[in-house]
Amino acid sequence: MVTGVTMDPLDPLANSTFSATITVQYQGTIAGTLGTLQVWANQGDTQGCSAVGDQSATLGRVAVGAKRTVTVNGLPAGTAGAKTLRVFIDSQCQTAETNETYNQFTKAYTVVGRPTPDFVVTSIVLPSGNPSAGATFSATVTVKNQGSGAGNGGYLDVWVDQPTAQTCRADGDTFVSVGTLAAGASTTLTIDGLLGGAAGTKALRAFVDSYCDTRETREGNNQKTAVYSVDP
Repeated sequence: MVTGVTMDPLDPLANSTFSATITVQYQGTIAGTLGTLQVWANQGDTQGCSAVGDQSATLGRVAVGAKRTVTVNGLPAGTAGAKTLRVFIDSQCQTAETNETYNQFTKAYTVVGRPTPDFVVTSIVLPSGNPSAGATFSATVTVKNQGSGAGNGGYLDVWVDQPTAQTCRADGDTFVSVGTLAAGASTTLTIDGLLGGAAGTKALRAFVDSYCDTRETREGNNQKTAVYSVDP
């Protein structure tokens, strides 16, 4: 039986991908093979296998009462809106079997629409003292909705001393949800645990609606940089 599912990120951006970490527990009375775990992102009950968004993972053999946790990457978020993630075991591409009541698990989530070009980073505040080499530090970033209507800002990405073309999920790459802001409203977000790295002069980049790029062609002011030093 599937006992739990967590998503990363919890509310993915439209047309991006996300990961799901799934915990499975074997409730049989003798050791056995769990078979295949199927993961469907926003697909119907009768969806056949090998469709877009259909992923699988082999669970292998486990002891009586044992748990196994697997992470499935690259699940497509699709378009914005309310979605359902379906996870199930030993299914032969069906979401339920007549002899298994608990072989599946569903999780509701929301795909966030692509933010409009109206969300901008207006300030970055770093600690008054320099971080030490190998230590962590915090940054406070303010994001403003300068548009004429309310909207969801998606995610704020913060990169610590990384090149312009750096891919996501590298060391020093962090993101937080901006949330919904009224027209003209601002929100201030504190990002903890940023990596100081080696001693020297660094640049912190903070930007909105990035899809892992530091600039989008349709947004010239969605980012800011702050220069800081790391002490030996």
